[in-house]
Amino acid sequence: MSIRVLFLLVLSLVSTSAFTKPSMTIVYYDSFPPYSFRDENGNMAGIFVDIADQVLQEKMGIPIIHKGYPWARAQKMVELGEADAFITVATQARREYTDTSSTPVIIGPMNLFVNPSNSNLTQIEHVQTTDDLSPFLILDYQGNNWGNQHFPEDNFRRLLTSNLSNALTMLAHGRGDVIATDKIVADYLMAKLSLQGLIVELPIILAEVEFSLCIGKSSPFNTLLPEFNRQMALFRLQGHIETVLANYR
Repeated sequence: MSIRVLFLLVLSLVSTSAFTKPSMTIVYYDSFPPYSFRDENGNMAGIFVDIADQVLQEKMGIPIIHKGYPWARAQKMVELGEADAFITVATQARREYTDTSSTPVIIGPMNLFVNPSNSNLTQIEHVQTTDDLSPFLILDYQGNNWGNQHFPEDNFRRLLTSNLSNALTMLAHGRGDVIATDKIVADYLMAKLSLQGLIVELPIILAEVEFSLCIGKSSPFNTLLPEFNRQMALFRLQGHIETVLANYR
């Protein structure tokens, strides 16, 4: 091989490397459907993944690597700088080691779900706030921080199970009065469990939970948040959020 050909080959490799964009690693809770979960091939899927792909990768041109872990480990990876970002509720504790988007990725409405044959249905239909739920047996699941904050055991009767799927099944069988939970998650699970008709959703939104893009303070990608906020707002304005959600109903 001539020196000229070797030089051109090396130059080509260096040029390709120089213009290859670094990938942003986003970590997720790998068992939080429909927001983030593993598909049948073991790859990360869900609403968070779809929005990250469409906004960060397609709109902003940033290559994304999606990885799923138990939630505590995923958060620790961002805190230690082993991953760039996650999408979640931007609590004060998480703000200590991440910069967060001011435009939410998704907003989860906290709605009420009841069994239509419940003898307390008329009273539950008049509920307007979380405090109004104190007379009823609330079904919930272990590790639900929103439930822990809003339904302290001194003031509420709450029956805990291992996960929301079990709580919904119990509600369908009349083993509790009400579930207050994220509508997006509940709708997805009720469809999967064939519980439509056995559970009804009341037109009451108790709260709205915002999920934000949280980028580690040590990540080189934390400078992209202003552009992400702009693109995310445009994505929502153009109705693309609803298009994504429609895939998980």
